[in-house]
Amino acid sequence: MRDYDNPDQPAFFTWENSMYSNFMFDLLKVLEPRIQQKNDIVFNELDEVNEVIFFMTGAIDIGFEINRKQAYVLRIDNNILIGAYNVAYNKRTKFIYKAYKECSGFMIRRIDWKRFMYQPEHKTVAGLLRHQIKKDYEIFIMNKVRLEKARALVKWNQRADYDATLRVVENTNFDINAKNHHKHNDSSDPLEHDHEHEDAPHLVNKLIAKFN
Repeated sequence: MRDYDNPDQPAFFTWENSMYSNFMFDLLKVLEPRIQQKNDIVFNELDEVNEVIFFMTGAIDIGFEINRKQAYVLRIDNNILIGAYNVAYNKRTKFIYKAYKECSGFMIRRIDWKRFMYQPEHKTVAGLLRHQIKKDYEIFIMNKVRLEKARALVKWNQRADYDATLRVVENTNFDINAKNHHKHNDSSDPLEHDHEHEDAPHLVNKLIAKFN
């Protein structure tokens, strides 16, 4: 486990650390075998996630759907972790996850993950792991796929034969009072704004500026 804000820093824990080794040994006890066949949809947009999956081999394509057309824009292969962010933060999936080729590894059921992570003896390591899972997801999956989706929306909106666009629109805050309060606050992150009524070309320009 490493601090991504300081990549030169050594790992927080090693196997010599008893707290970490006990955590890992207990984690191994709740793993179950998991195989996903080629072209299977692992998760669809807005699916509830009930498992954390560790694929040791294979490849997963990640994408989205616009106007009932699926587009896959990111591929991850070998040592794949999916579902951890969704289970850890009680979030439904934003994207589509499809097996590009047969994947094999292990999984942990949601109920086992929750019970395991909230055990008092695992509190320190579990807290750091949860933070790292969020950073990994945002850096390596969410930000990349959101940017490609925004670019795709620009192309769809330029088509004369479409008067509307069908797609999943993110709602980052489901509490209506918090959401209304959020709209009155300026945010330095363009991804945090409500884009439901924002035109795609304006959105993609802000996204590209953020990541360049």
